[in-house]
Amino acid sequence: MTSSEPKLQTSGGGLRIGGNEGGCRLFGFLGRRVSRFLRGFIVAGWCSVALLISCGKVGEPLPPAPRLPLRTRHLSATQRGPFIILQWPKPNVQTLESLGFRLRRIDVYRWVQPASAAGELTAKAFADRATLIGSVSESEMRAVKTGEELDYRDGPIGRFDQRYVYAIRYVSTRGQSAAFSNLVSLIPCARVAAAPKNLQVQDEAQDVVRLTWDPPSQNIDGSTPPAILGYNVYRRTTDERIFGSPLNGTTPIAGQQFRDRQFQYGTAYRYAVRAVSRCTGHLVESESAEAIHTPRDTFPPAAPANLTAGSANGVISLFWAANTEPDLAGYNIYRADRADAPEEEWIKLNATVHTLNTFRDETTIRGKTYYYKVRAVDRAGNLSPPSTVVAQEAQ
Repeated sequence: MTSSEPKLQTSGGGLRIGGNEGGCRLFGFLGRRVSRFLRGFIVAGWCSVALLISCGKVGEPLPPAPRLPLRTRHLSATQRGPFIILQWPKPNVQTLESLGFRLRRIDVYRWVQPASAAGELTAKAFADRATLIGSVSESEMRAVKTGEELDYRDGPIGRFDQRYVYAIRYVSTRGQSAAFSNLVSLIPCARVAAAPKNLQVQDEAQDVVRLTWDPPSQNIDGSTPPAILGYNVYRRTTDERIFGSPLNGTTPIAGQQFRDRQFQYGTAYRYAVRAVSRCTGHLVESESAEAIHTPRDTFPPAAPANLTAGSANGVISLFWAANTEPDLAGYNIYRADRADAPEEEWIKLNATVHTLNTFRDETTIRGKTYYYKVRAVDRAGNLSPPSTVVAQEAQ
């Protein structure tokens, strides 16, 4: 067995001298060849170092320190009535986890300062003075689809002579806090109209849903008259989380009614109406008046017009003007033995909805007179009033 000088090695993040047992035996070998003083000094000192560095228990590795990009730079703030709405893109959880950061929540911080405060807003000043006001939980994040924005609602605002500064930051399952997002700030307006009242939604006509509402009576600070520039109308399905762009486009509505013509029957919608106010060069919306409505098609087509009849070779042919309703499914054709026959004596000749505006009755007896009428039917099953009755002898 040959001996060798102890070697200093690096392994992982630690320093090793030889191996655990081999290093300690080497210290014993050296100790027998030096003076008692040096042996005590070296053996005690080096073995202590070896025990601490190489002979000790290996623990769990420390979690990695947060690495960028672990923050959003797209935080925005908007006033809506007496509230401030913060919005930012939903973070990519998989990307964060690939950086060793498992997201648990997103903390929201606020710093309130006088509106007249001078000086540039800095991250250091914000970090020194901001307070935690709330969080978005992991379950709340899961409820938001990829590509949508997360939001946080702060308020109602108590004072309008102050500047509100916000930032958010991610917090991991191990309690690590990432860097702050970009800072956003605003001074809220006091003369913003309160929410509209008494929103009513009803089916008015074929493919028309009508909304009506009452104007607010005051502004959010209690002042009157309400500063109303107009209204915006929104709609989403009850399965959707957020509203899109206003149905009325970029120009607010001047009155207190709106007609929606771009919906699907049988779909449950949530409608919202917000008053719009002007505030130092920009527009601010009020809180929403909301109502849920499921449009139902209860509007029948018009009665078919210009029904005529002719006969040849024992067949009676019917003709009429085509209906123009966009939801028209077709027609039902009826026959009876007299014009004033009760409804139960009129026989429907078509087994399924007839899609043409002509019809041939080949079940006639020559020399006998028959009476006909036609009703239109739409996709919802609504029947029109009957056409005029025509009589024709089979020839």
